[in-house]
Amino acid sequence: MRTGLDLTKDAPRLTEAARAVGENLYILEHNQPSRFWEPGSTPMSAVLRNAVWWTRLYPSDADQFLPLASGPLMRKPIRLKCSIGRWQHRPAYSVDFWLNWEWESPTNMSGPVIQLLGQPPAGLHPVQKDGPLTSETSQSRGRHVRPVFYHRTGQLAYVWFSHGAAVPAVLYDAAARTLDSIRYTWHRGNSAIHVWREGKVVGLIWPCGISAPEVIANARHELRRSFAKNIKIKGHSRPKKNKKKLPVTLTRRLARLVDVRKILRPGETASAALARRLRGKTKGQIKQMLYELESGEPS
Repeated sequence: MRTGLDLTKDAPRLTEAARAVGENLYILEHNQPSRFWEPGSTPMSAVLRNAVWWTRLYPSDADQFLPLASGPLMRKPIRLKCSIGRWQHRPAYSVDFWLNWEWESPTNMSGPVIQLLGQPPAGLHPVQKDGPLTSETSQSRGRHVRPVFYHRTGQLAYVWFSHGAAVPAVLYDAAARTLDSIRYTWHRGNSAIHVWREGKVVGLIWPCGISAPEVIANARHELRRSFAKNIKIKGHSRPKKNKKKLPVTLTRRLARLVDVRKILRPGETASAALARRLRGKTKGQIKQMLYELESGEPS
């Protein structure tokens, strides 16, 4: 269908049309699929991954947000292709959709790459050697981020990080999920998520671009809900006898995220500096500060 649509007005009519035919309708951008595409030349699931909007007739069509412990999402083993080379003068490997075009979606999974030091795990099959693994790491101070949940929506599946960036679940499960004892940081001016182990950067993860606005909106809503729920649960450990004292877990989380060295005064301890920084702030303001520091986005 090649026509202009205003989904704020036309979505109810499209949903009615979908009910009439008993099938969900998918809206593709005018150049997706390619004008050289012929019916049957590409699996329909791959074509629908490019949709920017679709109807949701049945309960099973609702977005699913799953904990990371439930992964990997693909129960059947998937053997992805990867390239190997050297990075930081050490062996490294990279996995993306250039080599795994059957998973690519130029609209909703464009540009994701996971590049890590070491040898590729068993689930990856090297097909290119001496690949161009030359990306530079950021030298600026980063902000701690973390993977929060799986997001399955329509034909798409992602892992969302706390600062609002997404990685295709198939890439995350094949590479990043296999790592132990790591942490992640996000740096301004650098789109790549930095992977750290024992104080050193051991990898970079470039998130994917997503054109479907409803996918992004639903994921951001779930991120906010997750952080609000987490703060509420942690707050239950607050001692009732001293209402002005912050929970120990909340204080430690703030101490990890706030650069105390920037606010230290001569002869002052780190805990005293943090207490002074928070003096006069309400409980709600402190929770909001923690949310913005952990999620990487203002409310």
